[in-house]
Amino acid sequence: MELRRKFLLSLALLGLVISGVMFVTFESQRSAAIADAQADVNDSADQTASVLDQQLRENHRTLRVAADDPRLLEHGSEEQRAAMEGVWELNGIGGVSVVNGDGEMVNILTADGESSDDVLGEDYRDREYVSRALAGGEHISEPLLAETGNRIVVLSVPIYDDGEVVGTLNAALYLDGAFFESAVSRQDTAETAVSVSSVNQTLFERQERFDTTISGSAIVPSTGWVVTVDHRESAVTEQIHQLALVQFLSGLVLLGAVGGFGGWIYRNHIRQTERLRVRLERLERRQYDQKIPLAGSPEWVEISDAVDRLTATLARREQMLLVLNRLLRHNLRNTLNVVMGQAEQLDTDDDSGTVEITEACDQLLTLSDRARMTEKLLLRGTTDHDETVDLVEIVERQVATFQERYPDATVTLDHPESAPVAVGPDFPTAVDELLTNAGAHAGSEPAVDITISQHNGTVSLTISDDGDGIPPDERLVISGEQRISHLNHSGGLGLWLVDWIVSQSGGTVEIRCDSGTTVVISVPATEGDGEPQ
Repeated sequence: MELRRKFLLSLALLGLVISGVMFVTFESQRSAAIADAQADVNDSADQTASVLDQQLRENHRTLRVAADDPRLLEHGSEEQRAAMEGVWELNGIGGVSVVNGDGEMVNILTADGESSDDVLGEDYRDREYVSRALAGGEHISEPLLAETGNRIVVLSVPIYDDGEVVGTLNAALYLDGAFFESAVSRQDTAETAVSVSSVNQTLFERQERFDTTISGSAIVPSTGWVVTVDHRESAVTEQIHQLALVQFLSGLVLLGAVGGFGGWIYRNHIRQTERLRVRLERLERRQYDQKIPLAGSPEWVEISDAVDRLTATLARREQMLLVLNRLLRHNLRNTLNVVMGQAEQLDTDDDSGTVEITEACDQLLTLSDRARMTEKLLLRGTTDHDETVDLVEIVERQVATFQERYPDATVTLDHPESAPVAVGPDFPTAVDELLTNAGAHAGSEPAVDITISQHNGTVSLTISDDGDGIPPDERLVISGEQRISHLNHSGGLGLWLVDWIVSQSGGTVEIRCDSGTTVVISVPATEGDGEPQ
């Protein structure tokens, strides 16, 4: 059924749309989750680099303040050493030294707070941190490994005397876990690993790298160190899997709801519509005893009851019609046969009465035959299979029969080579009725024009005569424009038979009366195989 097919197609399309929307939504959320994770590691790297840079600048600032101590101007003195001890005691400082304006080491405190006399007097001008400070700048050296085995960087600032650089104050800063801890403690978790590296070495790496990661990096501005934050990709994947599970379950619930609603619609409406269609088809085939119940909503129950009442009414009326038709036809024919037999035995000088009786009986017998044809049409129904025939051949045969009955009639026939149509087996009777009507009402020498034409998938048969025409009331009754009453009715069954036969073949009948009568029969044209054009 077309309605069921369209409904199921619409339901499937709706399911595809919902699935597509959910897939697109999931992909969007998955991409957003990955993008958020990437943004988080980038922010973490930026924050870590910023904290490290702040720590280095704070140490540099402290060293700069210490360089203003006038005791540092006395190279090699105890006062200078006392000032250096104040710097050495700062947290994270592993050694302090002073180089004079000529680049010679003049004082030094090692990691244990002792002086190292073996380097005093050595020239340190080739050291970048010394040359930069002597030039009036501040510098942080590249990370290096001290003799103690500790990794350090050297911070250096110039020592001024009346605006002139007279030396450098240098401090060794430990690059140990304590230095990096405050910067990476918030970022270094079970799911995240933080590492800090310089150009050619790793300065800090508390955890092993993950196999697959989402990574972000940032540069420490004051040193150029690279801070890398790695987030375990499987942690994001787990979130995506949880999201996919939620999406899948939500999709199942949504599709289940749509499917349940669709099933309810199908069960309570589509299936009931199919059953109603089957019931109506059985009514067309006059199968009144085969009922299919319609259930569901109260509306369908009301429709079912109405169809039951209609079925009972049609069955009763058809039974009444058939009984009445057969009774009248049978009794009428038997009685007429008796009348005609007796009329033929009448022997009078004036036989005009006998002729009238005989003609009346012939008319009634013809009417009885037409009533029999009506019963045949009624029993045939509207769903019987029509056969494909050539309308030209049908008309030619009926015209030949007509000319035998009316030899004085003039018939002109205009037709194509062939005109295939799918009509019932009684269609020739309709053509014969129209020709007989023309012969009976068009005078002693009737003129009949017949045209067969094809246009836009329709075959039209036009029969025109030069008779008096059909009364307007009768035309309106047959066309259905006026109801049958005791004042308005057709005088016979001929035109009714034509209309019923043509209607059962899916055609129409049009009656026009100008100078005579013109009847146009139109039926669907078919191909040679019986398929409609």
